[in-house]
Amino acid sequence: MDGVQGPPHDVGPPGLTEKLSTLSGAVGAADAKPTESMYAVFEDLSERFEVQRNRLNQVIEKEVVPLLSR
Repeated sequence: MDGVQGPPHDVGPPGLTEKLSTLSGAVGAADAKPTESMYAVFEDLSERFEVQRNRLNQVIEKEVVPLLSR
């Protein structure tokens, strides 16, 4: 379909959710325990998710709560 884009996650590099999904698939498909690099990627993604969660909470506190208080 011309001029119609898919969801934002279909454009550009994969986001955190997609990276976690890929990691989960790789871990689930393996016949052995996760490798050290898989653990390292998980730790990195966990930290990045935490940053995003904190940013979301700040937006909720600063933008959404005041709107709901009206």
